[in-house]
Amino acid sequence: MPDQESRGPLQPEISAPKGRTPDSETFFQSRGKLLMQAPLAEMAGLAEQIIAQAEALGHPQLIPEFRLLRDRALRLREDLCGAVTNRCAQPPAVLDEAGERERRTGTKFFFKLLGAERPRAQAHVSEASHKGNLLLVDDEPDVTDLLQMLLQNSGYRLSTAPDGAAALQQLEEKPIDLVLLDLLLPETNGYEVLEQMRQHPLWKSIPIIVISGTTDMDSVVRCVELGAEDFLPKPFNPLLLRTRIAAGLEKKRLRDQEQAFLKQLKIEREKSERLLLNVLPAAIAERLKQGEATIAESYADVTVLFVDLANFTQLSERTPAPKLVELLNEVFSTFDQLTERHGLEKIKTIGDSYMAVGGLPIPCSNHAERVARMALDMRTAIRDLNASRGMGLAIRAGIHSGPVVAGIIGRQKFSYDLWGDTVNLASRMESHGQAGEIQVTEVTKRKLEHLFQFTPRGLIQIKGKGELPTYLLNSPDSLQP
Repeated sequence: MPDQESRGPLQPEISAPKGRTPDSETFFQSRGKLLMQAPLAEMAGLAEQIIAQAEALGHPQLIPEFRLLRDRALRLREDLCGAVTNRCAQPPAVLDEAGERERRTGTKFFFKLLGAERPRAQAHVSEASHKGNLLLVDDEPDVTDLLQMLLQNSGYRLSTAPDGAAALQQLEEKPIDLVLLDLLLPETNGYEVLEQMRQHPLWKSIPIIVISGTTDMDSVVRCVELGAEDFLPKPFNPLLLRTRIAAGLEKKRLRDQEQAFLKQLKIEREKSERLLLNVLPAAIAERLKQGEATIAESYADVTVLFVDLANFTQLSERTPAPKLVELLNEVFSTFDQLTERHGLEKIKTIGDSYMAVGGLPIPCSNHAERVARMALDMRTAIRDLNASRGMGLAIRAGIHSGPVVAGIIGRQKFSYDLWGDTVNLASRMESHGQAGEIQVTEVTKRKLEHLFQFTPRGLIQIKGKGELPTYLLNSPDSLQP
């Protein structure tokens, strides 16, 4: 039996039945063919590495010979696989630590063939030509140097980390498109790096290709379960590695496009919902989104507010159109803020008129109080605007409480509106009111007299109603909460 040195570092021992028997001959024949598969695969991988680097470093005379060598090694290995079994098993190697590293990386022979102890990568990859930012996590200098030459000369920007902790730090500091990860690392190992990356909200979408000399099936399965994009054994095939990297980066590009599209879709949806909420109450808009075709409700008791800008017609005749629209926008934007503050619903604006309601679509018991306080705040807001702009605008407001019907009309352009005698009477309170005053009906006054002071205005002739008593809302009294 030859000793370890005479057998060479890549030849494992063969255990077989003792004695010369047909079974032992068959065993040695099959086992020998299996043992030849690994060095043939390694030979093909090394030949592919030499071809790639011969192209990059300007040694074209090496290419034809090593292409032929690669093709013959692959054909012979396929023949051996077919002769023994459909599954090409990796033989157990009996190696010391240095020999195992050389077998796994396959770099020493490759460097000597090109006449260099270490590869020479491109010093810089331009912004316009680089294909992606890669992070290599490996503690073997030979593997790191080889991959630097392979990938940087292929147009990738490569950062390196000798252990898992350094890799996680680099992920914090710079954008990374893809990670090449070894499993057997000092301190934080490859499995822990996989777990932390897949739990991180910003890193979980980064493709990870594991390149390891540990090729048992349990390790491969665990890596895939932890989120690895791919798994390549050492020594790796450079052509296969570049193909896997390109595929991983393409998947990331598509995922990034999908996320950008979903983000933009979310923004557009939010814009649409904001526009919808500007037209419809939130509760009604939600029902419309759920697919209700007809939305109409009867409310037994609400309070309706109409507000008109007195003296606005005269102002519009002497104000340029852009400034007039700017002024009206400022006024109505202030009114919108007050509507939201008091928990009311804006129904619509018509010219220089503003309509709001309290008590729908979500009923509440203090709707009259909310509307009254809003009307008082609107009067104060107009006074402040007059003081700042030197104008003479005033509100003329009308309020009435009672039942209404509310619903959506329109197919292309939706409109949420109110109908009923309550709406008409609130409108009459505004149109028959006085500039700077808030006129209410007796029904509304009864709901508010414990909170506010009123001045009786007397009987007012109302179209379709005859004479009705009305009141002017003054201010909250000492009983207000």
